Amino acid sequence: MTKMVAVCNCSSGVMHTYMARNALLAGAKKRGIEMHVETQGTLGIEFRLTPQQIAEADVVIWTTDLKIRETERFKGKKILHKYSASACIKHTDKVLDDALALANSSEPAR
Repeated sequence: MTKMVAVCNCSSGVMHTYMARNALLAGAKKRGIEMHVETQGTLGIEFRLTPQQIAEADVVIWTTDLKIRETERFKGKKILHKYSASACIKHTDKVLDDALALANSSEPAR
């Protein structure tokens, strides 16, 4: 089973952060992907990823419009970081397809 973690935040307000989180969780569930999603917004970090969840993840997804907090936690992981929160909501399948491709690629981790 593929395991993924994600961090979501947005610049257009807190709602897109949670909508992106929900979209990723629902899309991953349909595909049988184990997914954990942290949100970072005006309320701080919620649903904080554990060190174990990060370590076990095949890929990390950053669906963000703003700077990610505490990026050092993800050192050595493959990171997909090309989608905004709103794009993640609209194109969840594409985000997950790209994340699966990265997880299965020989591209080095960051």
